[in-house]
Amino acid sequence: MGPSRLTRTGLMVGAIAAMFACAEPTSSPSNLRNTLTPSLGVFLPGGGTANTAQAERIEVCKNYVMTSGAQPPALTSFTVNGPGTVNGVFSLAPNTCREVWVGSNESVTITEQDLSASFTQTCARTLLDASTPACTSGTSATSYVSGVQGAQAGELVVFTNTEIEQEDGCTYTQGYWKTHSIHGPAGPPDDGWDNVGGPDTDFYLSGYTWLELFNQPVKGRKYVQLAHQYMAAKLNVLNGTSSTPAVDAAITAAEAFFATASITDTPPAGLAGILGSYNEGATGPGHCD
Repeated sequence: MGPSRLTRTGLMVGAIAAMFACAEPTSSPSNLRNTLTPSLGVFLPGGGTANTAQAERIEVCKNYVMTSGAQPPALTSFTVNGPGTVNGVFSLAPNTCREVWVGSNESVTITEQDLSASFTQTCARTLLDASTPACTSGTSATSYVSGVQGAQAGELVVFTNTEIEQEDGCTYTQGYWKTHSIHGPAGPPDDGWDNVGGPDTDFYLSGYTWLELFNQPVKGRKYVQLAHQYMAAKLNVLNGTSSTPAVDAAITAAEAFFATASITDTPPAGLAGILGSYNEGATGPGHCD
């Protein structure tokens, strides 16, 4: 690769990498061509030397998205495999990049290691001299650089780990909450009732308290059916149990209905089913044992 082409390639890939907030390595491309190859041992196909066999640059970057606000792991390891070679290994700290060099018309596979069940893994590729094909998987990218003379050769591969939001707690059914207040009959009473002011708090315009309404038979009354599932879901959520967007929306819709409805009114369809599935553990974090 001539000096002018190497310069163009370095500038173009570096500019793209900057958009991903990746830190550029401090070593110059010419130094990396000589120092990366012996440590990885994978970019010398056909017995070539570091200076002649390596022609194209791949910028490998690591990114984390932490939903909890915690610090990401310190390092993530990658393996690199090229034609007729053994695996090489290198590590990247969060939000950093590393340059890897390959020969013209060659492909290498870069695979993320040290994967954790607490994260989802994705990767994205950007080519400077061609289209942008997808990674082969969320954790592995097969990179190919054409090596066409005069082309803007080079490639950016960004691996991103997104932290999975952890679900907390478990749900109880309406039967549990109905029987675990200060009035029994089961015990001990659950102090989650304190989050709504206790079981003797008036329930909207129904004319009943929360506990009295729990003890009302449905007998075809859609208001009472929804109230049973709503009260259980609300107590579960206020008790610190993880919810879902669908459950949150159903609780909000139920509250809007109860704010103006009487016990003989008919609520919107489907709300009781969404909240019942949550309370029984079919959705959300699951039912308590």
